[in-house]
Amino acid sequence: MAGRIVAHVPDARLHCLYSDAMFDVSVDLQVAAHPEGTLSSHHITMTPKTLFGRLLQPLIRLGLGKQTRDAATNLKTLLETS
Repeated sequence: MAGRIVAHVPDARLHCLYSDAMFDVSVDLQVAAHPEGTLSSHHITMTPKTLFGRLLQPLIRLGLGKQTRDAATNLKTLLETS
């Protein structure tokens, strides 16, 4: 899957678009200061390009939620230990 950065605001936002034959994927990560640390917002939008992609979308969505939560937990652990 090929990708490109479409928006970058240092210390605030990274928005990337990825594309292949089956999907267009938008990943938008935003961070902001919060009284208790940092507030992060992670939005992923998948747009299927084929019938097979549309059929796979519910299964991918199920796995993506867990994968995103696990990645956020790992990032939190890394940041707290450094």
